[in-house]
Amino acid sequence: MEKQYDQLYNNYKILQAKTDDLENRGRRCNIRILHVKEGLESGNPTKFVANLLTEILGGPGGLQSPPTLDHAHRTGPANGGRPRSFLARFHYFQEKEQVLRLAREKGRLEFQGGQVMIFPDFSAGLSKRRAEFIEVKKLLRGKEGVRYGLVYPARLRVSFQGEENMFDTPQAVKDFIANKM
Repeated sequence: MEKQYDQLYNNYKILQAKTDDLENRGRRCNIRILHVKEGLESGNPTKFVANLLTEILGGPGGLQSPPTLDHAHRTGPANGGRPRSFLARFHYFQEKEQVLRLAREKGRLEFQGGQVMIFPDFSAGLSKRRAEFIEVKKLLRGKEGVRYGLVYPARLRVSFQGEENMFDTPQAVKDFIANKM
């Protein structure tokens, strides 16, 4: 009975990983845009987001024309507090990657006096796994000669003294910091 349970549990984990992978593949052309004031889209959020991206990421070396979006909308019901995020689906994956690259290069993005943030859209499960690395990234931030970054889906790449290491868990990073730094 225990052997059968273990086999079923392993099958469950495999199916869960496949489902998560499929969900994230379906989101690979999506981005999330945070902190845009409510009501500015005036009935056409897709056109508004395309123009917003052109305005904040345009200029020399930036977006020359509005990206081709299949759809854009606000997420969830209005709660009266902070503005809901936008979810935008790009028609072309390359345009989405260009927008994310330009946003990263530009750093702080300003729109109508407020800061706007742009992120790739991940499933809740993957977002949670990536968030687990926040604490160890704070530990690495002050270290001299250390470069680090999250790699899809949820792995942390750490470069230190010419050596590059990949970590699947925050605990492995903590152990590395304790032993090597």
